[in-house]
Amino acid sequence: MALRGIQDGLFETLRDAPEVRISTGTASTLKAVSQVVALAHATIAANYTLTLPSVSDAKGCMVIIRMDTRDGSYSVTVQDQDDSRGWSDRSLNAADESTILISDGEKWHKLTDVGV
Repeated sequence: MALRGIQDGLFETLRDAPEVRISTGTASTLKAVSQVVALAHATIAANYTLTLPSVSDAKGCMVIIRMDTRDGSYSVTVQDQDDSRGWSDRSLNAADESTILISDGEKWHKLTDVGV
């Protein structure tokens, strides 16, 4: 029963979460709110770096990052602000690839990676 409550809470958090669409530039830093980040990589003309918000500011926030489209050999690197214990940068290298992350205030936890 406790797990069901946690799942319901996570999905409730994302129901009204904003979707951020990125299609230009080479880098951006996310805000400390639960959000869905959609990368339209077909129009990004170079490798892209996406920086997560401060792990302490984002406590309780969930971030879903997905690469909607991809042209060429460019990749998206997801990095922290050097403040998350045990963090390893993540790379998205294919269309429809995604990662789901959540902050507990000290560490970004990877809930899952979905690849093609």
